[in-house]
Amino acid sequence: MKLNLAANTAMDYYMRVNDRNTVVIITDTRHKPIANALYHAALRKTRKVILFDVQSKENKNRKRFPKALIDIISSRPCVVGFNLSSARTGYSKNELMNKADPFGDLTDAGNKNIKSASIIDISPFLFGELVSYDPLGIKHVGENVLREVEGKKLIKIKTERGTNLKILLNNDWKNDFKPFAYGNYENLPTGEIYNIPINANGIFVADWIATTGIEHAYGPLYKNPLRFKIKDRKVVECDGQKCKKLVDYLNESICFGPNSTKAEKCTKCTRLASSTFAEVGLGIHPGIRDFSGCSSVDEKKLGGVHLGVGLLYPENGLNSDTHIDFILREPTVYVDSKMIIEKGRYVF
Repeated sequence: MKLNLAANTAMDYYMRVNDRNTVVIITDTRHKPIANALYHAALRKTRKVILFDVQSKENKNRKRFPKALIDIISSRPCVVGFNLSSARTGYSKNELMNKADPFGDLTDAGNKNIKSASIIDISPFLFGELVSYDPLGIKHVGENVLREVEGKKLIKIKTERGTNLKILLNNDWKNDFKPFAYGNYENLPTGEIYNIPINANGIFVADWIATTGIEHAYGPLYKNPLRFKIKDRKVVECDGQKCKKLVDYLNESICFGPNSTKAEKCTKCTRLASSTFAEVGLGIHPGIRDFSGCSSVDEKKLGGVHLGVGLLYPENGLNSDTHIDFILREPTVYVDSKMIIEKGRYVF
């Protein structure tokens, strides 16, 4: 089965698990088939494997996330983590001393003994198909795209629904197609390169889905797109004619909206960090040719573009606890005036 092949690929290539590692898998009921495959794949490499099943929020007898498990994750050397607990079933701050992803939170706090992967809102079928895809094939495509963008200074992105954005790039393009390193966390499946820009100005229209899953609560963005105005790398305006509740939510979570009911609670640092245009990402996974409706998959679509709001990493003393990626439909992309993507397809 491809599910088992994908689990073995995750252990062998991406995580490079061996008998020195402690593997910790946190899952919810929906992702249990993937978690079980990962558990058995991990046992091929090490006897130190822990599988923890998150109980549903609706379960009145739900237990707190065990402190002993956090102690294991934070204190043992060479921890490999897999987080399969979605935001809708994950633990709140009151139930957990960290957020829903203890691996990422401990890594952000400076722990260099952890490398982890988030596997969020993906079906066993898609996990099997996409994570089992030849990692060297993904790497080959990624290196070809990197050759087109590295050393370039400006990206222009346009869509038929109104995106017209100019992004001034830095010289450091990051990627997720290499084996994961300690002190970092990535997503599975892999398949993107991304840049944290120096500056950005213009308009982008989010007309597919967002990686936080907010469309589950507020409706699909492809029916009711959002329009963001970016000035000097800051979100200064967000509107959506048919999704006022979503705009209000973003005003509060990103902390830029002058009409936000919680705006007074946003510190200056939080406001600057959360409202920063923080990322431009390009999809490079050869096995993803069409949208699936799963945000963690669709942002890796070959020839796709996603744009992130909210700092990815601490910057100039600022840090954000909010980061939302918005995926565009059929983008056209120019790099230093050369077209590399036309309506969602690479053309070089």
